[in-house]
Amino acid sequence: MTLEVTNPRTAREIAPQVRALVEKGLLQSPDPAMPLPTDGEVVYLRGSQFRVLRIEQVSPTEVTIYLEEASR
Repeated sequence: MTLEVTNPRTAREIAPQVRALVEKGLLQSPDPAMPLPTDGEVVYLRGSQFRVLRIEQVSPTEVTIYLEEASR
């Protein structure tokens, strides 16, 4: 499953900071099945709310869910 926010105006891109820590050996994923963020991945503040805009079936085993951050 891939979650994609269509207008990430309040998101914070964290991949550069994560990469720098991994390269220094200061950070590693505690679960190999859950890789660390890569380019283009972002985080939102805890408590952010989202609404689902649409769901697309990409393949028999994968869907992409498009989200929009809801106003508080």
